Amino acid sequence: MNLSATIPAIAGAILLCLPATSAVARGQDQPVQLKMSGAWRFNKDASSEPLTQVSLDPSNAKQGGMTGGSGGGGGTDQSIIFSGEHAAMLLMQDLADVPMQLAITATPDGVTITDEHGVSRKFTASGKFEKMAFSSGKPQFRTRWERNLLTQDITGDNIDMTRTFEVSPDGHELVITLTIRNQPDPKNRASQGNRPSTLRFVYERAQ
Repeated sequence: MNLSATIPAIAGAILLCLPATSAVARGQDQPVQLKMSGAWRFNKDASSEPLTQVSLDPSNAKQGGMTGGSGGGGGTDQSIIFSGEHAAMLLMQDLADVPMQLAITATPDGVTITDEHGVSRKFTASGKFEKMAFSSGKPQFRTRWERNLLTQDITGDNIDMTRTFEVSPDGHELVITLTIRNQPDPKNRASQGNRPSTLRFVYERAQ
């Protein structure tokens, strides 16, 4: 699968589904949802450093069986299961992941975000918490529009953070800001003096 072609293709499909005004140059008078929708490319030089990657130390894991196969018996897949603090650290890493490319469909009712691997999640802008499935857990998201800002409160195992999406007036830049009030990784907490930390990730509209 050609991942470099995936996001533009998704973005093209998104724009075809938008109102006819999407053909007009994106300007300050356009709805924020229209300006936020489309394909975005990560600008590393203008962004914060991502969180330190969690080390998959086998001493923090245990072996667990997962029944595999179909149509009867099947075998046992001896998979690694991380529990407790380490599992929460992996979830935090997933939540703070920085995709190199994004495709966004935004409406007054919510937003759908798709990364360069084709993983897509749909969030409802109802102001109510909803669970989202990640490989490392099921955190809760509370999504809402605050004028020109899309805000998400995120909670999970020892995790408390806010994520915001803000598009520039001309529609050419998207800034995703993470405000982390609590996280399970003691090293990352200590590096911030056990105070809330802020990460700022900048994306440019893909041509």
